[in-house]
Amino acid sequence: MTVVAVDASYTFPIVSDVVVIALGQITDVLFTADQPPASYYMAAHPYASTAGVPFDNTTTTGIIIYEDATLSTPQMPVLPAFNDTPTAHKFSSNLTGLVNGPHWTPVPLEMDEHMFVTVGLGLVACGGTANATCASPLGQRLGVSMNNASFQFPTKSSMLQAFFNNVDGIYTTDFPNQPPLVFD
Repeated sequence: MTVVAVDASYTFPIVSDVVVIALGQITDVLFTADQPPASYYMAAHPYASTAGVPFDNTTTTGIIIYEDATLSTPQMPVLPAFNDTPTAHKFSSNLTGLVNGPHWTPVPLEMDEHMFVTVGLGLVACGGTANATCASPLGQRLGVSMNNASFQFPTKSSMLQAFFNNVDGIYTTDFPNQPPLVFD
């Protein structure tokens, strides 16, 4: 597979047997079908680096069948471990923007805003029992915040619709320039 873009930005093409994506991320990958005619699995499963946090560890698969292949049961590929940080880091750290590629914009050299942004990740209570929004039997789920502000799902429209249609109330200007609470 050759990765050529991430989130609508062209990347320097990288060849990889593994692609790591985050929630909501879009990765453009060119698939090269150059194996002997047969049936092959393509498989995906989550990457979870935090120990002790429950997650859905199911594997999803699809079957690629080459033209003129004899029907056979494909062999399951060997996947990285769920917590294989070196593999995830190798993939992510090899992604670089395609300088001078289509739609490339040079990085600004002058800053007009200074912010200190913290990103928090932890377990938060979600009602005490497992339900549709809380898959954990312990009544906890992962929670993420930026500068102590947790994400709130919009009620009027999607974030993308709000951006392109200038919908009020989705994007606000009160995001703090530094965390309101000091913590380590």
